[in-house]
Formats: sequence, structure tokens, C-alpha cells
Amino acid sequence: KVDGDFTLHEWRDAAALTGFVDLVGGALADLQTTVLLTYDAERLYVAFYSLLPPKYELHARADTRDGQVWDDDSIEFVFDPTAARTVDRSYHFIGNAHGVFFDDKNRDVKWNVNWAFKSQLQENWRGIGLRCWALEISIPFADLERKPPVNGERWTANFGHTWFRERSLFSSWACPPIAQYNACQHFGTLEFREQAPVLQWTDFRDLGGGQRVMEGSWQGAQAGRITARVAGQKE
Repeated sequence: KVDGDFTLHEWRDAAALTGFVDLVGGALADLQTTVLLTYDAERLYVAFYSLLPPKYELHARADTRDGQVWDDDSIEFVFDPTAARTVDRSYHFIGNAHGVFFDDKNRDVKWNVNWAFKSQLQENWRGIGLRCWALEISIPFADLERKPPVNGERWTANFGHTWFRERSLFSSWACPPIAQYNACQHFGTLEFREQAPVLQWTDFRDLGGGQRVMEGSWQGAQAGRITARVAGQKE
């Protein structure tokens, strides 16, 4: 349910991914984002959440639909249900902290459909003093003129997060050779599974000295947690 009251518990059965990279430099992004995805017979659901530094102020000026939300702190979701990896098959969503969004289909800005979108800043997330910016999105498959995905169906997609600090930071799930979120040839792959165990990669951070840690969990017949460590020199 997209209601502006984000909790991890309500997304416990969603797949999760993280490990965003700086689109310009290619290194692990300083500010990380986690994306959660799930679906039912009618809608696709996506959530983004990020932990904010203590005094970080979200930048949001756009206040009309299809305005210049890309000039704000914003999230982007670009996807192609046909997995054709061509520009003329993609859907594009950008949203800011005011709950204002931009959307297009095949770069046609006049295309507008019934997205549900909520943005929320939690100053005491999980009751431990963390600042969390969360955004929730859903869209009916009918508005995409598609039936619900069948088991094993694959889409291609990318997720982006734009930050305005001392300098702009453009972070991306996929790592294309050009600094564009919608470089469709380099999208990642989403696979829809009805009964697969849920894998959630929820934390990816640099420990220094070339060592990185990726943490996550899985939900299924037996639940558990995963920690992966990679040691090596940064290039």
C-alpha cells in the first residue's frame, strides 16, 4: 500500500537491491539507496529509501506534474517491459521530496497515467535516531497496457538517485559507460517469480582500505542473513 507511512515490515516480502554507483566516477556512491520491488495481480510496487546525514536538507522546488523534478533531490525509475533495450520501449518516472513527479513513455511527455506516489522524511526512523527519506510508487499494469507478468517474465530497468549537496551526485543501480540513467542498453534485468525465495540486498558500504561489505537477507522456508566481504584495491 502506497500511503506515505513507510516501514520495512510492510515490504518484507519484496525483493531488494542496493550498491548504487556514482554515474560520473563509477565508484561506490557516498549516499546509498535501497530499492524494494514487489507486485500483485493489478499493480507494480516500488520503494526507494536512503539514510540522510544529520543536517542534510532535501532540495525540492518543482511543484507541478511533469515539471523539472530532475533539478531536485529526486529518484528515477526507468524500465522496459519488453526487455528490448531500445529507447522507444521505455517508461520513465522521476519524483521529488514534495511528492511531485514527471513521467513519460518512449520520451513522450504528454503520456500521463495513474501513478500512486508518496514521499516521506522520517527523523527517527526505526526509533534509533536515523533520518530516512522514503518514496513509494505503484502503477496499475492496465495503465501500461499490459497484463500482470507471468512467472519467469523478464523486464529491463534502472534506478537512479540524484542528490544536490556541495556538488551534484548522480547515483545509479546500473553502471553504464555514459552518465545517463536511461542508457537502456545497459539496464539491469528484473525477473518476476511467483514462488521464489525473497532475496534482499539492503546494505552496501565501503569499510576503507579497499574492503567492501554487502549485507542482506532472504525470506522463504528458512529465513536468514547474508554478509559478503570483498577485499582488494580500488582502481
